[in-house]
Amino acid sequence: MLAAVRSHRELAAQRVSGEVRLRVHTPDPGQASWAGGHTLVEIVTDDMPFLVDSVTAELSRHDLNVHLVVHPQLVVRREVLGALAEVPAAPGPDEAGPDELVESWMHVEVDRTRDETELTRILNDLQRVLTDVREAVEDWSRMRDKAIALAGELVQRASCRCRRRTWKMPVSCCDGSRTSILRFLATANTGSAPTRAAMTSWRP
Repeated sequence: MLAAVRSHRELAAQRVSGEVRLRVHTPDPGQASWAGGHTLVEIVTDDMPFLVDSVTAELSRHDLNVHLVVHPQLVVRREVLGALAEVPAAPGPDEAGPDELVESWMHVEVDRTRDETELTRILNDLQRVLTDVREAVEDWSRMRDKAIALAGELVQRASCRCRRRTWKMPVSCCDGSRTSILRFLATANTGSAPTRAAMTSWRP
């Protein structure tokens, strides 16, 4: 376990916010018995939703069985240029200060692969998937904010201007169901399946 931590600490030694540090390798069993004879995927990135599911799905697409996933969320302090300065025991991710980053350090063990071409292919595909996850998370936040703002604007304008057609909106302000569905999509779709209460809260 200590060797695994040291390996991950080495990967995390230098990283700026927004950067993905990724390594896919197959240690020699004679020198790294701690790896269990598996191929290792080590990731250090900003903490965000969908990471574990996206990574394991991509590994499954390569017909690799996932034997172990370790996914701590760590609060770290880094120098201006990204050098790792400290991994404090406290605070937790929900209590990180303004000078601290919350990072996901993922350790995944999969079926042993010695083919360097295949290892490179896995690395490149995981890099692509992690980039897609970041873009989706960033877009989701902006789209959610836009939906909430648009729903609020529809409510404000519905009372007196709808029939005058003196301004343009992408949906009719007179249709209350459209305002409701915008708010439902903005508040219920938070990265996991909506609850039954959220599903029944919207009525056309």
